[in-house]
Amino acid sequence: MNILTQASEVEILLKDYNKRYDSEHVINFLTKSYYAKSNLRKIFEKHENWNEEAQAVIGFYEWLPKIDCQKYFRMINNCEFIPTDIKYFLRNISLSPIIENEEHLNYYCRYNNLETKAKSGQKLTRFLTALFSELDLKNAMGTREELNNYTGKIKTINVYEKWFVELSETFNMKRIKMNCSVSIHPMDFLNMSNGNSWSSCHNLEDGGWQAGTMSYSLDEYSFIFTVYDNKNGEKSYNCPKFARQIFAYSEGKILQSRFYPAKSEYRGEYELISDIVKDIINVGEGYNGSWTRKDNTVFKMSNKSLGYNDVYHSENEVMLHVAEFIECNDTINICNQNAYCLHCGNKLEETNSLTCEYCNNCTCFHCGSEESEENMYYNEGNNELYCGDCIRYCDDCGELLFEGWNIEYLDDMTLCCNCINNYFECEECNCIVHVNDLYYDDYSDRSLCGYCYDRIQETNENK
Repeated sequence: MNILTQASEVEILLKDYNKRYDSEHVINFLTKSYYAKSNLRKIFEKHENWNEEAQAVIGFYEWLPKIDCQKYFRMINNCEFIPTDIKYFLRNISLSPIIENEEHLNYYCRYNNLETKAKSGQKLTRFLTALFSELDLKNAMGTREELNNYTGKIKTINVYEKWFVELSETFNMKRIKMNCSVSIHPMDFLNMSNGNSWSSCHNLEDGGWQAGTMSYSLDEYSFIFTVYDNKNGEKSYNCPKFARQIFAYSEGKILQSRFYPAKSEYRGEYELISDIVKDIINVGEGYNGSWTRKDNTVFKMSNKSLGYNDVYHSENEVMLHVAEFIECNDTINICNQNAYCLHCGNKLEETNSLTCEYCNNCTCFHCGSEESEENMYYNEGNNELYCGDCIRYCDDCGELLFEGWNIEYLDDMTLCCNCINNYFECEECNCIVHVNDLYYDDYSDRSLCGYCYDRIQETNENK
């Protein structure tokens, strides 16, 4: 693995997000990350699918597509045979293929005087079948005749059955084979919120916890599982992610953090993903493959970390897997590393930037002084920022002006490039006059200020 190659890729990413950086500190960050991940690398590289360039175990994953919520809502809303109150109920249920909370559904059934009952663990389509049967949708929708395009014959179809088959397709849980990686590459952490159709607070655009991507990169325990589509042949860490999940490993203990995108229909993926990770750990550590899930464990994220504390805010979505021969304490500490400014190298104190407070200051394009972004003025003309000392306002129209760009000075006036064309020099006394205050003297064929015009007119009258 080449640190300089990594550095060039990271710098391209930082430029894409308009981040300030210094090449020396980017290399320092990557070097620290490389050594921090040494133990994990020794484990991962024993797996047959280890990819040195990607710094990841690359494989395939049977990805579960998301539920087509828009189609579901549209079909429910457009069905004239479902009562309005029931439509409201059906639009507000949890769209998971498997019912997780029967109490919620049963409450709405009782509220709407329905006898249909749900059971946790039951398929949602089975519950809907019973519900629609009670509503007698089959008879209400009736039948209609349709032309079979292949046989050319007219066929009578049951409208409800065709409608319900299409509705059920929104819950189609047929898995798709996709690429996946279990990675320690810094680019995977920096890109961890580069989702296919989702984002999180770690995104580099405006994420409130974007500095956490560096804390995870520098932590000796953390690695990341991603599902991605590599149709265009890009490197795994540059591909938009369908899903990702942070893990931590130490001495026979695997911490499985929150799954993103954070949707209830993906809860069933935890076990499948953990099996992939366990297989990699088993190969690297020489374990026999027996793991148990341990509940009632307290997870503590170090106060050094600048990452969003999923293990605290989403405690019910965090799992601990322990190899059978390992003694496990009730408290597990994770992500114990600081992050450092990519521009100057100082320790970061805030979570919302990859650079420190000082380096977050912007440089004035004209004079080079540094100010916080909130005190700068943006010039749309050249996409640059200017400090307060380098901006003016046109005395004529009030337009915001920028030194060295669109300011014109005339006598003691500050003017924009348009308004300066409204001022002319009196051809008698050479003073500057606005076009509205300029007079044309037919006798002398000159443009004059009001004072000179009156004086010359008076002189001509006396002759």
